[in-house]
Amino acid sequence: MKREKKPQADQSFQISNPLFYRIAALLLLIHFGLVLHAASRMTVTHDEYWHLPVGHLNLTTGQFDYDNLNPPLLRMWAAFPLLFSQTNRVEISPETDATGHGDAFLKANNKNYHSLILYGRIMIALLSMATGVLMGYWSSKWFGNFSALITIGIWSFSPNVIAHASLVTTDLGAGFFFVFTLLTIISYSKNLKWSTTLYSGILLGLSQLAKYTCLILYPIGFLLFVILNFRKTGELKSQWKRITLQGIVLLGISLLTINMGYLFNGSFKSMKDYSFQSDSLKSLSETFSFLESFPVPFPADYIEGIDRQRAIMESQHPVYLNGEWSLKGYPQYYLMTLIYKMPHAIQGLFLLTLFLLLKNGKRNKKLQYQLLLLVPFLALFLIASKSGMQLGIRYLLPVYPFLILFIGQIGSLIDFKNNKVLTAVFLLLLIGVPLSLRNHPYHISYFNEWAGGAEGGRLHLLDSNLDWGQDLRELKDYLDQNQIDNLKLAYFGMLLPSELGIVYEHPSRRIPQPGWHAISVNYVQGRPHHIRDMEGKSHPLGLDELGYFRFFKPKKNIGTSIYLYHLSGSDVMQWQAAVRQMQQSR
Repeated sequence: MKREKKPQADQSFQISNPLFYRIAALLLLIHFGLVLHAASRMTVTHDEYWHLPVGHLNLTTGQFDYDNLNPPLLRMWAAFPLLFSQTNRVEISPETDATGHGDAFLKANNKNYHSLILYGRIMIALLSMATGVLMGYWSSKWFGNFSALITIGIWSFSPNVIAHASLVTTDLGAGFFFVFTLLTIISYSKNLKWSTTLYSGILLGLSQLAKYTCLILYPIGFLLFVILNFRKTGELKSQWKRITLQGIVLLGISLLTINMGYLFNGSFKSMKDYSFQSDSLKSLSETFSFLESFPVPFPADYIEGIDRQRAIMESQHPVYLNGEWSLKGYPQYYLMTLIYKMPHAIQGLFLLTLFLLLKNGKRNKKLQYQLLLLVPFLALFLIASKSGMQLGIRYLLPVYPFLILFIGQIGSLIDFKNNKVLTAVFLLLLIGVPLSLRNHPYHISYFNEWAGGAEGGRLHLLDSNLDWGQDLRELKDYLDQNQIDNLKLAYFGMLLPSELGIVYEHPSRRIPQPGWHAISVNYVQGRPHHIRDMEGKSHPLGLDELGYFRFFKPKKNIGTSIYLYHLSGSDVMQWQAAVRQMQQSR
């Protein structure tokens, strides 16, 4: 069979392999240092509060019914160092809610709690570095070493990547499996070897153990195979039996890997034995009711976790965009998220890459491969945009590497000799990429200049885009340094402020009172959620119940996510007068 040649890198600007390896290693080490420093500064964030404890339970008990809302692999990966440290295992019922898991773990490991969280964060940072290595390898093979360095540099200095590489969550880690799995599937599509069939199947299975979002790797992998072999379908007709068999084996290996990951717990349970919560799986079970006695070839916790995820996705969530709230979400949410939270230099490089591809037009022999890089990104982008679960750019992080890979190819598109203007624009944008680190270590709350930075960002996006409870320890330090007591606090996070020694009451709702107030930005902007009191009891907070704080100017912005106010009696009277005036003008 005549093999299709891989895309050849542009030879106009070459970097030798030894120099490439040195620069790439330096960029990734800088990335790791930035991530580690940010990780050491932040308080345990909202979802981290239970991810690490549940991962430790998965590792030490071999059970996966502890908060099976997420697959276990990345949680266990993060918790692995805890096996070699002084970590007390929690004896707790699997029926306990996620917050209960976090509370019990904190109580059992209070003395070294923040060190344990940091160990878990280091493991995610290592995955981020590994993702950079894979991206560099991919870009180097397709577009040359110079493009690979651009790719690694953008990844290493992207504030959104650094932010979530610093946290024990599943979003960034899933990106590693997206890149590794599709890189292997593309390799299989070129050589059709049984060895790459094996690797592809294992990685597909491991990806399902990382995050349920990775389910879309099955159709995406098939689509990429079809695209890469579109021009040689005639050559493949003679091998259709072999390809079909390899496809069946690949799917079988991925299924076996999933079951092995759950230690076959609950595997082959009949469909009739499940009590589905989500409309999606209820409808599926009704449609295939004739198979209700058929053994489902997946672990029970895997199926139940998907069911729980679907039930949550189908329920209504408050979504904030540009100062407005919706329970249905916005079709433009993720587009606007990229517009507000991607550095302008990276946005500019993306537009310049598109321009150069269009400029080359039909003369571009590598266009098939260049556009291929956008397929995974566009697939998840479109799916997420139709969902009502719109809580942050982190939902795009599993495919964020492909957007950066697409941008990185610009190193093979720029004509340095014959187009001085575009070269100058390219170099200016490239220099601007690391400038987005100027707000280090506050990367969770990064917004670009057009969005107004972290301060202006709250007018556009909330939740994990800005405030995920990351600055509580910084608040504690400020309170101690300035001897502030009698505090009223509304904190968007799961860690009890009292565990840090913060004594507080909840602020009054809808009507301000004099005194010191520390309010998470999410609540200032009106987000409904719940707040925990000194004893850990949770109290619901309705939409805009603390929105009156928008009338006042904070004395201090703690980190970038907690506003500290000192309201006097005069301040309260001014607010009351403003409210009366507004009511009279209606």
